[in-house]
Amino acid sequence: MSILIQGTEIQNSQGQSTSIVKLYGVPFINTLRARDTDCVIVLNGRRNNEERIVSESYSTVSALASLGHSDFVIPITVKAVSGVNRDSYPYSLSIKASQIVEVYANPQDSNDSIIRVRDEEKIEDVYYTVDETLADIVALAIPAAYKSYKALLSQNAPVASQTSGTVPAGSIWTIETFETGDDFSNWELISGTGNTTGDVYRALTTTPTTWANGSDLSYDGAPYVVSKNANNEFAPLENTLSGDLTWIYNVAGSYGATLVGEFTEGKTFILCSQAGPDTLVSNNRLDVDTITVKTYDISSVALTDSRLQNNSLVIKVYP
Repeated sequence: MSILIQGTEIQNSQGQSTSIVKLYGVPFINTLRARDTDCVIVLNGRRNNEERIVSESYSTVSALASLGHSDFVIPITVKAVSGVNRDSYPYSLSIKASQIVEVYANPQDSNDSIIRVRDEEKIEDVYYTVDETLADIVALAIPAAYKSYKALLSQNAPVASQTSGTVPAGSIWTIETFETGDDFSNWELISGTGNTTGDVYRALTTTPTTWANGSDLSYDGAPYVVSKNANNEFAPLENTLSGDLTWIYNVAGSYGATLVGEFTEGKTFILCSQAGPDTLVSNNRLDVDTITVKTYDISSVALTDSRLQNNSLVIKVYP
């Protein structure tokens, strides 16, 4: 959460073309609206609203603004205040949600930046010329976002061989032996060339186009994603990790998700929903590359398959 959002201003309040990276104070944003591929930011001015146009899209800017804002203090080195030179003194600038308007690089010296702040009585704006660059201010005032993964998962006991029938939608199958006449083209081809021995498919429906000739399929028992995106495709609900998770089956009731170098020690939060009154679900970070999810039968306290059914999984990795 930050009081500032970053945009690339391409037109200022006087309608002049610019190309300046600026930080805008979220509380001073009166309105956001789309303009072609750009976004119009209307700031609450002292007398009149001030309109800016940035090259970022409306969806990008509105998503940043919706995160909210909070008061904070940033350490700066002040070189001038509203045009009056100072002796480069260190200063802790307290920024309140009711104050800050914008920050931008000093046009006269790109190694400096200017912080425009609204005073408490809203009589005039104070301009701080500071020794810190815009990048420095970003690092001080806009905390790095955590990476997030959210999905719904299901899992079933492994199937060594199946030559007909139905399968769970979303599950991933390997063609061990393809028989001529069968057709799996209505499923998602993950690897292979299509309708060939060795192909790996995600079952988009419970039955393929044709499975009447005895093609032999197997499922390794790994959990699979059953949540769907805006296009109604099986996918995580959210994934800002550095890549996709690879799910593996260890033994009955024990599963892993791998992504090399992703799960920082002391920074990784994992939560998987429980699966019903007869099942206990546990999860933990195994190492920097792997997290684990385990399912137990409560009565026997034994690791057990087929207990994950549309369970929610949340992973957050903090900076």
